[in-house]
Amino acid sequence: MRILSFLFLIMTVALPAGFSAYAQDIFAIGTERTIRQIGEDLNLIRIPFEESVLYTLDPLTGTPLEIGPIEGYTRCSGLDIHPFTGEFFAVCEKIEVREEPILETNADEIPFSMYLLILDPNTGQPTEVGEIELSKGDFISDISFRNSDATLFAHLNADINIGNDVSAKTIAANSLGIINTQNGALSIVGSTGITDAWSAIGFNKMDSLIQCTDNRFTPGLINLLNQNTGLASFLGNLIYPPGFEGLNIIASKDLDNASGQFFAVLVHIGGAPDDRDITTNAELPGNFLVTIQQNTRAIEVRGFIADEEKQFAALAVRNEKEVAEVPTLSEYGLIATVIMLLGASVVFLRRRQIKSEI
Repeated sequence: MRILSFLFLIMTVALPAGFSAYAQDIFAIGTERTIRQIGEDLNLIRIPFEESVLYTLDPLTGTPLEIGPIEGYTRCSGLDIHPFTGEFFAVCEKIEVREEPILETNADEIPFSMYLLILDPNTGQPTEVGEIELSKGDFISDISFRNSDATLFAHLNADINIGNDVSAKTIAANSLGIINTQNGALSIVGSTGITDAWSAIGFNKMDSLIQCTDNRFTPGLINLLNQNTGLASFLGNLIYPPGFEGLNIIASKDLDNASGQFFAVLVHIGGAPDDRDITTNAELPGNFLVTIQQNTRAIEVRGFIADEEKQFAALAVRNEKEVAEVPTLSEYGLIATVIMLLGASVVFLRRRQIKSEI
């Protein structure tokens, strides 16, 4: 019996651990933009967006690694992973719908048209699910699956380029909605009661829906959204790290199950949202990978993703519970194990023979 116990101990140490460990993969969608002048009129400024690209982000540094283009689509502003099927759902604009994505002189005449897609996580290749019908001037700023039943929620904002007034001109701005994952149909749940230019949403482990707003008009807020009415309840203010004074947007966020904190893309625009002075050690404008602590509301910068010429507005964390399929040993480990088992068998049989002779 002692020999068998010893062998069991050896096997336990030798076999790989981590049956309940979590693997953390961070995915994001980036879209490059270029500002160009059209004609001789200085007011005609075109901001064309190229094809969006699916990336992985290093969770420690934010460094992006390209997976592949999302062919035919641009300005993706939502990404999340189905909690049951593992499919990657994204919300993007179709390139051929708008030859000139934004033209500052006639932006109020351009309707938004967004589409629900399923992306291949290995290539970025999109499969269109359906068009998301939006009222003029509205767009989807982020999406998030409810873990318990895979309901896909979306937050709607108004395009800040249209009249520079996010409280008017649209029907469903600053509202919570639900997207049908079979056809892309959007149902409006209700207004959040909060006016902002951009909001990120994400579910925590308790299936509570948490909203983070930008700080264009008020300090960045963290709110709890009522999933039946959309109404926001104030939880606290975001605490930005030093150097991030000025305008900031939490463009997209998702929960990391292992740590219980949110990973997010922080878009630092810079400039003062009011009469406050900007410090000399301010960070340059750009996209940053950050974490948001649920308890303290503090934002910690993991690393720089890209400068302001790229728009990173969609992020998702793949939390996988790893289960070893079949524990394996190396070639030498197998040989050693066989030798030990043979030795134990010989000893065991020898003892039985001695006992039988007695």
